[in-house]
Amino acid sequence: MAKKKNDSRKKPAPPTHADAELVLKLYDLRREPELRRARQFVMSEFWPQSADDYLAILSEFGTQRNAWYRQATSYWEMAASLVVRGVVNREIFVDWSGEMWMIYGKALPYLKEIRERSGMPGMYGHMETVIQSTPGYEQRLAGLQKRLNDLGKRAKTAAGSRG
Repeated sequence: MAKKKNDSRKKPAPPTHADAELVLKLYDLRREPELRRARQFVMSEFWPQSADDYLAILSEFGTQRNAWYRQATSYWEMAASLVVRGVVNREIFVDWSGEMWMIYGKALPYLKEIRERSGMPGMYGHMETVIQSTPGYEQRLAGLQKRLNDLGKRAKTAAGSRG
C-alpha cells in the first residue's frame, strides 16, 4: 500500500530522560509556597458561576485574589506553551496535568464570552491547544464538567453554612 502524500500525522517521539527532567522541574515549581497558595485559591475557593465572575477577578488589580488567579492560570498557560512549542513531551505532560484540565474546565462554559468581553481572544489558548490535541479529550472534559459542577455546588453549600 502506498503512503499518502502530505500525511502530516507523525508518530510522537518517545519521551526522553530530558523530557522527564523538564516535567519534574515544572512539578517542583508548583511547590513554591505562593504558587501553592494561588493554586489552592483557584482550585478550591474560586467557583465562578458566570463570565462576570471571571471578568470581576480580572479587573481586581492589586488584590490578592487577582494575583493568585493570574499566578495559577499563567503557570499553566506557560507550562502548556512549552508543550505547544515542542519543548516538553505532550504525553508526559498530559499524564500529570489534571489541575490544568480542571482550571480550563471551570472556565470552559464561559470561555467564549470571557474572551470576547475581556478583549483577550487567546486567553487559556495554550491550555486549550494541549487539551484539544489529547485523544478522547471530549469525553474527559464531559466527565470533568460533571465533577466540577458537583464540587462547585458543595463549595457553595459549605460557604452558605459558614456565612
